[in-house]
Amino acid sequence: MIKKTLSGSFVRIALLILVLDRISKHIFASMSIQNTGTLFGMGQNNLLWLAVSVLILVGIYKYRTSLIKNAWCSHMLALVVGGAAGNILDRILYGGVIDFINVGFWPVFNIADAAITLGVIGLIWDEFRQQ
Repeated sequence: MIKKTLSGSFVRIALLILVLDRISKHIFASMSIQNTGTLFGMGQNNLLWLAVSVLILVGIYKYRTSLIKNAWCSHMLALVVGGAAGNILDRILYGGVIDFINVGFWPVFNIADAAITLGVIGLIWDEFRQQ
């Protein structure tokens, strides 16, 4: 029962991130740039990266119940999946990711990037906390 509950919250969180990402990109479209690269704009126009991203996303979703150790891990993994889905959707629709958050000292990013980063940090923290 716990795995089913975590799986439901996983899907809700991932969808929430995807929706927030889409809405924010629409609202801030006039301030956005298109990033056709991968991490921080490296590897411009790389279709192989898109294919690998889709395969990883599908794999995480398919095996999520065996990857989820606790509620925290479920939520962090959902952030990663929701963010990845938002960026993959951008690549499919526009040929690149729409970025609009510019803090000056960091490459321009978006809600999906922030969710992925926070999710990965949270998963790493969970691993160290478990030891």
